[in-house]
Amino acid sequence: MDIVKQLFASIGRDDIDESMDNLLESGIIDSVDIIAFLGAVENHYNKSFDGDLIEIEYFQNFATIKEMIDRAMNS
Repeated sequence: MDIVKQLFASIGRDDIDESMDNLLESGIIDSVDIIAFLGAVENHYNKSFDGDLIEIEYFQNFATIKEMIDRAMNS
């Protein structure tokens, strides 16, 4: 999950860590954070993110975010 932590840090959200859950529902992150985060993912992997793979359910915690990234970058 280090990559998720690094990507959040790269957008100025180093206050978010793997112990947190319900990131979106709890208001820890918002739509602006999601857009910035997805941009950081694209920059890190040098690959465009397929918008069809972006689902609210993936923004629960680091494990679900990592799952989304893996699916997007391996498709």
